[in-house]
Amino acid sequence: MVYYWQRHNSAVDFIQTARLLKIQICRSCAGANHKKFTFYGLQKLAEYSCELHRLTIQANAILPTNRHEYEARRLLLKRAMGMLLTLSAQFGDVDDLIGFSDGVKQTCSELMEKEEKLLKGILESDKKRFGKLV
Repeated sequence: MVYYWQRHNSAVDFIQTARLLKIQICRSCAGANHKKFTFYGLQKLAEYSCELHRLTIQANAILPTNRHEYEARRLLLKRAMGMLLTLSAQFGDVDDLIGFSDGVKQTCSELMEKEEKLLKGILESDKKRFGKLV
């Protein structure tokens, strides 16, 4: 049995990376004193990171036993990949506008690269594991 307060702490690597990315970006957005750009960039950046985390949790919750569940999981993982690419583009735009510190840029870019590799790996391994369901 997993207690409710422990459920968000999954040891699954791609979920943990998405969570760390969300926390880092939200910290950076909350710490920024650029009120002009809040609604243009910072708020969207935080929304995209939260959406990425949500999609990874949803994809992990599906363990396919038939073709439809496999397709649902695959779709969620592809949406997470798309959200990661959107987040990366938005991060670059916001960085051009307000200029994040070098530490924030490095940490976020490393987390985004790691998340991309993990999502691609999961899609490939799912294709091998659950390909017979298609």
